Amino acid sequence: MITLNTNYTLVWTWDQGSEESSGVTFTTQYISRFKLKTRVPKWLTVCKETSQRSCDLTGLNLHYLSIFVLQVRATKNGRHSEWVRIEFCPDKDAAVGPPSSIRLAAAGGALDVSISDPQTTTNSSMRELLPKLYFRIAYWEQSDVRQVKSVDVEVNMVTLSDVKAWTWYCISVQSRDDFYNKSSSFTSPQCVQTEAEAELAPPQNPTMITLNTNYTLVWTWDQGSEESSGVTFTTQYISRFKLKTRVPKWLTVCKETSQRSCDLTGLNLHYLSIFVLQVRATKNGRHSEWVRIEFCPDKDAAVGPPSSIRLAAAGGALDVSISDPQTTTNSSMRELLPKLYFRIAYWEQSDVRQVKSVDVEVNMVTLSDVKAWTWYCISVQSRDDFYNKSSSFTSPQCVQTEGSVPWWQIVLYFLGSLLIVVVVVLLLVFGSHQCYHLCKSTLSPRDQLPSHIKQHLFDSLGSDLPRLVLSDSESELLCDRVTVCPQSSVLEIQNPSGVTSAAPPAGQEEGSRHSRQNSSSSGDSGVYSAGGTSSTLQPNICPSFTDVEHHSSHSEHVKMPKMDFIFSPGISAEGDSGVCVCES
Repeated sequence: MITLNTNYTLVWTWDQGSEESSGVTFTTQYISRFKLKTRVPKWLTVCKETSQRSCDLTGLNLHYLSIFVLQVRATKNGRHSEWVRIEFCPDKDAAVGPPSSIRLAAAGGALDVSISDPQTTTNSSMRELLPKLYFRIAYWEQSDVRQVKSVDVEVNMVTLSDVKAWTWYCISVQSRDDFYNKSSSFTSPQCVQTEAEAELAPPQNPTMITLNTNYTLVWTWDQGSEESSGVTFTTQYISRFKLKTRVPKWLTVCKETSQRSCDLTGLNLHYLSIFVLQVRATKNGRHSEWVRIEFCPDKDAAVGPPSSIRLAAAGGALDVSISDPQTTTNSSMRELLPKLYFRIAYWEQSDVRQVKSVDVEVNMVTLSDVKAWTWYCISVQSRDDFYNKSSSFTSPQCVQTEGSVPWWQIVLYFLGSLLIVVVVVLLLVFGSHQCYHLCKSTLSPRDQLPSHIKQHLFDSLGSDLPRLVLSDSESELLCDRVTVCPQSSVLEIQNPSGVTSAAPPAGQEEGSRHSRQNSSSSGDSGVYSAGGTSSTLQPNICPSFTDVEHHSSHSEHVKMPKMDFIFSPGISAEGDSGVCVCES
């Protein structure tokens, strides 16, 4: 097999004399090795009866990690030779090619090398098939090819700083994979002359600023106002145990940023691991040296104060509720620091010099060593003694304790409550009494109705229920106007016939006159108008006379010293309404 990356060609030889060689053809077949164990293996033909001594298998896109069995035989004039078989595994047997391209450039007193990965037949990177692929860069002074230096790198961008200024250097790059000890040929050498410029100062004082699981790398850099403009910084990190590998693979966090800090919180660094961090400055293609520090979160990361504190008085004691410090994922720091505990400092608000403290590992604490009815303040600190970690104290919180109530307060509260109850009861009694009298005066008044109104309203004098609904005949009662004369008025009666009214017969009782007038059914008794012959009927009035004086033959004056009148709803036989005016 002749291979390069994913290009595969099977070649063979065949020699049986010049006469036998003419007219000979060859057939090539393949099958996956695991399918060869089936009952009826199904071979696939690639090259059929070709006269060439080779067969290209590139177009088959054989799986890179599979194992295949290839077989080839010769054929002439219907005669076939035996099959000749070989096994082929691309991952193990295929050679890796050199980088597809190399770019070399001088960067001040250094060399920048850009390397492109080897390519497959589908123009993808061979790194997808060989994850451990790396490059070996060989470089030397053009004037001295015997002094060759080399460096192994996994990244595609490399800066070679171990070079002299104003010197011609050449480089050549090789692809390598150590799993099956694969190595490509070196690329054609490329040469360039280095330059000489003032060295770029590296960052100074790299320091980690931490709190729980928040990590930030900060540094200083000062090389004058002119040099400071346009300077960028790149930060990388790697686990310390990976630094010992042949080709350490640094991971870039902040690339060419102008800030003097780099936030590492989002990396979720393992809390118990040890990492190596490095940072360098870059300006106009020039790079400073890398500055490195080691960082172990478990040892170097500071612990924060409790996330929250709740303080409450519980009689003559104080209840303190403490919430653990939180990580960036809102979990408890106790998961990373199992020995985490809290130091509670408490004091009387009026005397801050007398501070007491107690260490607890639980989140709910009751402080009983306090005075009753006194203001106390507390502040809490997180601590871990394994690496002597301690947080800042929380902001003080104050509350007043409680205690037993004195006897005089109990008596005072009782008397006050009793007074309130008495006042409320008196108000209720007085209000009820007033409501009762108001309802009684409204529904049952003391003033009685006159008897003649009661007679009209009730069916009979002995009935207790008023007659509020009239009968149909009474509802059609017709009434005329009644004129009531004053006490000293004189009733004048015109007699058209010139007959003088006679006095009532002797011996006739006053009540009989009333009775006769009330029971009259003719309705002819009445007072006529002044018209000489007018016979218009006026309302029935039955006068009772105590003194009658006769005047001229054409008129009569009747003096009524005092009169009462009663309206009767009774109806006469002719349908006329009757009104009786009686002497009282």
